[in-house]
Amino acid sequence: MHRILYLVLIVYGAFSQVTQALLIRENLVVFYGNEVSLGAFFGSWLLWVAVGSVLAIPLRARLTNPIPWLRAILLLLPFILLLQIVITRFSRYFFDISATQFIPLGDLFLAVTLINLPSALTIGLAFPLACHALYATLHHDPVKDISSLYIFDAMGALAGGFAFTFILIEWAGVWNSWGIILIVMAVTGLLLGRLEPVKSGIGFRSRNIFAAATLLFALLYLFSPLQDYFSRYMEEARFATLQPGMTLLDSAETRYGHVAVAQLGQQTSIVNDGRIGASFPIPEEIQKQAAYYTAQANSPQRILLFGGLAGGLPAELLRYPVERVTVVEQDRLAFEKLRPYLMASIHETLRDPRLEIVFEDGRRFANRQPAVDYDLVLVVSHDPSSAHENRFFTTDFYTSLKDMMSNAGVICTEVSSASNYLGSTVRSYSGSLLATLNHAFDHVAIMPGDLHTYCASDQSGQVSEDPSLLEHRYLATPLDEHRFPAASFYSMLPQDRIAFVRHQLQHESAEINTDARPVTYYYNMLLWGKFSSSRFVEWLEKLRQMGALPYVIPLVVLVLLSLLRFSLQPAVTARFQRQSASLILVVLGMIAMAAQLTLLYSYQAHVGFVFSRIALLNSLFMAGLALGAGIIGQRLARLDRTAYALIAVMLVTTIFLDLLPLVYHALGNLALEHQEFVYLMLTLLIGLLTGAGFPLGVQLAQADTGNVMQSSGITAAADNLGGSAGGFLTGALLVPVLGVDMTCYTLALMAFLGMLPLLYTSTPLVNFGKLRLRGYQAFPYSTLSWLILWIVASVFLIKLMVPAEVREPTMKFDQTTLGEVSQSGQFDFNIKPVPHYLGFTNKQSDINPETVSLASMAVTRDIHGYGGPINLLVSIDHKGTLRGVNHVDSRETPSYIDDINSWLENLKGISLALRPLALDDIDGLSGATTTSRAVFATINQTASEASKMVFNRPLFTQASITIDWMQPRVFILLALLVLFFPVWKSGRDNWRLAYQGLVLIVLGFWFNTLVTEVDLANLSEGRIPTPYASLLHFLLISFTLVITLLLGQVYCGYLCPFGALQEFISRIGRYLYLRSYPDQELERRMRYVKFILLACVLSGYWMTGNMNWVTFNPMQHFFAFQLEGWMLLISAISLIGALFYYRFWCRYFCPFGAFLAIGNKIALLRRNGPQRDFHHCDLGVDNEYDIDCLHCNRCIDARDYGLRKRRSK
Repeated sequence: MHRILYLVLIVYGAFSQVTQALLIRENLVVFYGNEVSLGAFFGSWLLWVAVGSVLAIPLRARLTNPIPWLRAILLLLPFILLLQIVITRFSRYFFDISATQFIPLGDLFLAVTLINLPSALTIGLAFPLACHALYATLHHDPVKDISSLYIFDAMGALAGGFAFTFILIEWAGVWNSWGIILIVMAVTGLLLGRLEPVKSGIGFRSRNIFAAATLLFALLYLFSPLQDYFSRYMEEARFATLQPGMTLLDSAETRYGHVAVAQLGQQTSIVNDGRIGASFPIPEEIQKQAAYYTAQANSPQRILLFGGLAGGLPAELLRYPVERVTVVEQDRLAFEKLRPYLMASIHETLRDPRLEIVFEDGRRFANRQPAVDYDLVLVVSHDPSSAHENRFFTTDFYTSLKDMMSNAGVICTEVSSASNYLGSTVRSYSGSLLATLNHAFDHVAIMPGDLHTYCASDQSGQVSEDPSLLEHRYLATPLDEHRFPAASFYSMLPQDRIAFVRHQLQHESAEINTDARPVTYYYNMLLWGKFSSSRFVEWLEKLRQMGALPYVIPLVVLVLLSLLRFSLQPAVTARFQRQSASLILVVLGMIAMAAQLTLLYSYQAHVGFVFSRIALLNSLFMAGLALGAGIIGQRLARLDRTAYALIAVMLVTTIFLDLLPLVYHALGNLALEHQEFVYLMLTLLIGLLTGAGFPLGVQLAQADTGNVMQSSGITAAADNLGGSAGGFLTGALLVPVLGVDMTCYTLALMAFLGMLPLLYTSTPLVNFGKLRLRGYQAFPYSTLSWLILWIVASVFLIKLMVPAEVREPTMKFDQTTLGEVSQSGQFDFNIKPVPHYLGFTNKQSDINPETVSLASMAVTRDIHGYGGPINLLVSIDHKGTLRGVNHVDSRETPSYIDDINSWLENLKGISLALRPLALDDIDGLSGATTTSRAVFATINQTASEASKMVFNRPLFTQASITIDWMQPRVFILLALLVLFFPVWKSGRDNWRLAYQGLVLIVLGFWFNTLVTEVDLANLSEGRIPTPYASLLHFLLISFTLVITLLLGQVYCGYLCPFGALQEFISRIGRYLYLRSYPDQELERRMRYVKFILLACVLSGYWMTGNMNWVTFNPMQHFFAFQLEGWMLLISAISLIGALFYYRFWCRYFCPFGAFLAIGNKIALLRRNGPQRDFHHCDLGVDNEYDIDCLHCNRCIDARDYGLRKRRSK
């Protein structure tokens, strides 16, 4: 009976492989053949498989017989696949993306992820179910059972890959393949019915009837006209979404992709993977190309073209006096499909003995280096829009071509551009190609336009941008008829435009494009994002600046947090080893996918187009998985030291990845057939290493869980989750951004880091008994808490590594703004000594300016407010009178500066001739003393510098900035902070209430000096408050941080004004018998909300830089009396809620309180404080290391404990 289960896993594996191949091809057509969709596909597919495996785990207790589930999945999967193909073909409609328009990268990832969900999730669910069924049938060794099914699944994938590439796609097509899949799944479902223990019942009979009906439907579908009609309809419907208005003439699926022939009017087009590759007839364009290229090569005799046969260029070139024209075409089947629709002139060309057609991959042809010295090489049918196409734009390719060219040989190529626009992305994209050509050849000529055309040669004077020289060469060519008008060379090569384009491209720091680091492909991704208005581009650019750090940092943080978690929590070796093994499987899965993709990139560059060998490479990888799990992994799992065996596998993997770049480089010196053999062996070896780790991970998972379904679900999920990360990262980011070599080294580092937690748990060297006291868990969500901490810490560290955006402050303003601020009518702009505007009432009659206006950042970058420098537009006249001030930009708290321009309006007309602005004389901005002081200092210094610069009239004498320790407020604050210690030490509730009353009045309503999430955001950005900006704020922040480290979350219990306000309201609520306590479990969940809010607040701010993320705390607005809209509602709910629930906002929603709660785990001097009695805590705290203790200390004398009892009458 177990053999049927093995067969089921083979079928599942084959179905998974064939489904992936079908959907990938559909994606490449809809998304125009770009490998970014491949990374999105593999990443999302494996992600949903992992999710499916996890979802199977909760079923383990309720599921006694998994066979009916497996049968149902088998029979449903073909219909799910049908639905996915249909949705993919019409996805442009769903996302409202018009034909020929680039799909935004974000929408692309979303579309592929959603489309993959049903089948991938269902397949992920099937593996743990099959493991459960096999173990229930055999009652054998669970590790061997799970590993065996893993092996058979890999064998099925191997068979499916071979069958699809060599049989289905070439002989059956998409829709016949679907019918065959339907038959196989129905027959397997009928066989699986033999394992059901009960041969009766409605469910059993229904499943058999459905399986039989499915088989009958599949046979009718395959052997009736229905299949042809449905296939034709779906092909035409998809083509209509891609190229509307064109008439589809014919189409074919080949091993290289999808090719279609279509017609629009009198013009026929070849559509490759959804995009128009060539159109004909276009005689004028072909004549222009032939004239330009042959003029650059000066009457070439031997010409080599990569593609372009159908477009008619070879036919035009054969009109010239040439000896040979060699055309390299990749796909013979596509050419044969196209042949009936070719122009008559091309049919005549095919009979010309001078024409040689080679059906071979272009890079493979170039690597063979045929013994012909070509005078002209044309790469004009490619564009580096994909990794496949990018191979024809690298230094490696150009170097191989040089060995095939004559001494005066010329290569010409072209890339997409924008004739009237050269933005930074276009400059980098086209500039990279120019830099690459300059690196390979001594001389490069440019022809600008919608396509930048480049011709390069090592021969001096061979390529030229001189239209008269090219005209002379063209007219000197003996032709029957000079069809191309020679005078057009002058319009094609405008000298001013050429100079501008060359200047732009050569002054851009463009990088050289290589096989190992395909930067042009990366720049094309940026262009895709720019053209589709995708914000993903901004992240791509930032990630690229950071190198390998964004990919390594999350794993480093995860490893460190794992070690910390193992140190804090009670030692449970089996569980820790299972978690560490799961991490290793994640890393191994990611390495397997990423290393396989780097190998495919390298293979494609050295050997040839990878799609023609994708089944062979993938099958060898699957064979390696099977062999690694069956021969190596299972034998190692039988040893007593499973953990050390898994560590050894990771060490070998690390060494292998470190050596892989050296192997890739050495392969270039081997013969072509030897290169291919080595690549195949490397693929097998990657599979062996990945497969060897799986049984070892299963062994450690089974040792902890003791449940086959749970351990199989965990290990399968970890393996696929890692593969998902590898797919998402490598195809779209790692190789294009880092290059193949650095990607391998990054993966090696990940392999080494991944094994550290398992090594740590397997070799306990230190006793962490005292440290584990601080690991007390206040919440049952331990894993979620560590996951949140990992995300926040990773985002923060990556944010620190992102190069700071150097935003130039606004220095220029429009006439309307200047007029409103200065009341002048006309303006002259001067750039030196600093940018400024001179204002006149009438420039015709006024000799001297009456006003000067300038941005304050031109002269006052050293004056900081609450969040940094403040940029103001300041205008002053020749008498020293302030004409006006306007806020331009700052990083001050938004809620505090909402009305700043209204406040600045009141400063108009104040004379600064003798006295500067000061808070002693003028009211500051409400609730923003620090900002007000910074604004006044900014205005004073700007006005003084401007008056001296333009009118040669110094204003007041600017006093040096000092710390004013003698302010009464400073003494009051210091007294309040000193008073904290005896109040806290006493532990008396009435003393604390009196102290909180002082805090509420002084820090809240009087000073409005608070510590909030805004300070947290500023500190994380390195904007540390200084005593010069606001001494009160500096003292309070410093005191808060120090006492949190020493004593814990005491700020919330004693020093927070909003907390004090809620304290008094809560006391009133208890006195009025309004206080209530929710269900204990609900209350615990609600208390956890603030930690989630803290993670969202910090991550959102660090990712966007938007201060609005950290300004929703009502405390920031309440004491500034700036309550309106949502903030008024939140404040009201918080204060009314405090009547019923003790400190409603603090307890459940305050993100800053959640941050300070971390101090409860540190609290170095906690033992010096008052002794708390947790029996009297009505808020769920029962341990001195509880992270969620507010330190209200009400538990000491229990005066405010529980509900108030009503007095009996």
